[in-house]
Amino acid sequence: MSPSHIERRKHPRQLYFDALFLNTLDEPKQTFACETFDISAEGVRISTDRPLAVGRPVQLWLRLTSEPGTFLLRGQIRWCKPFGKGYRLGIAIEAESGDGRDWKALLMPLAGIKLPLDGD
Repeated sequence: MSPSHIERRKHPRQLYFDALFLNTLDEPKQTFACETFDISAEGVRISTDRPLAVGRPVQLWLRLTSEPGTFLLRGQIRWCKPFGKGYRLGIAIEAESGDGRDWKALLMPLAGIKLPLDGD
């Protein structure tokens, strides 16, 4: 990470690797499997084999091994970058829809913990 890098995240990321499903909410509608890379109270970074346009609304079904059930989260693609043979995408979670409030409440305690990041 360069010295000129300015940290703009409101919430720290927690590395978390698991499979999930993503559904695009606009046309053309698509549903596909992908993998989480890291999570935070207001966002998820995923790895996938296809690019998605910035601003595109999406829905995720994500489960945490430490919690029962599955979280239904809505969000919006904030960025998409090539990575290896696929792509990494940043998704901003909407706290007011689906299970967004429960997700945020669960992950907010992480805000006081400094976690190592991979420096993207």
